[in-house]
Amino acid sequence: MRILLTEDDDSLRAFVGRALEIDGHVVDPACDGMAAMEALDAADGAFDLLFSDVRMPLMDGIKLARSTAERWPQLPVLLMTGYADQSGGHSEIMPQTVGGILTKPFSLEDMRVAIDRAYEAGGRADLVLDDAPDIEAVAAETVPVSVMRQVLAAAYSVFNRRSR
Repeated sequence: MRILLTEDDDSLRAFVGRALEIDGHVVDPACDGMAAMEALDAADGAFDLLFSDVRMPLMDGIKLARSTAERWPQLPVLLMTGYADQSGGHSEIMPQTVGGILTKPFSLEDMRVAIDRAYEAGGRADLVLDDAPDIEAVAAETVPVSVMRQVLAAAYSVFNRRSR
């Protein structure tokens, strides 16, 4: 599967990208929503999945998902977020746009399952969003990421040693 991975945190983007590559995916990394839109334009949307962070500079993941859905409605979108509010239903504008929301920090297995579900939905997000959080409420909540970054750095180190 060809995945456009959009994440502004360099270490997380590298870790997730490496994990996806080890699973056999082709990964095109982007550091923010604008870079992702440029990659989508250059490839005319020829990706199997857009996997994006929600909060990023220049263009956030919600705007990226909406823009992607307008131009390439068949392209599944999976969002990841480090924001903790997981209560409530999904936003009324999201069902046609987002095929799932993965909360950071997540395990590799959780990521694999979420990617498979979003891809299998193939742009039919209503198949996987029944229990998804309200994305705009999630985006409004903030949690410290310093601990998450330390855990990810340690996991990345262990992961790199095992994959050699």
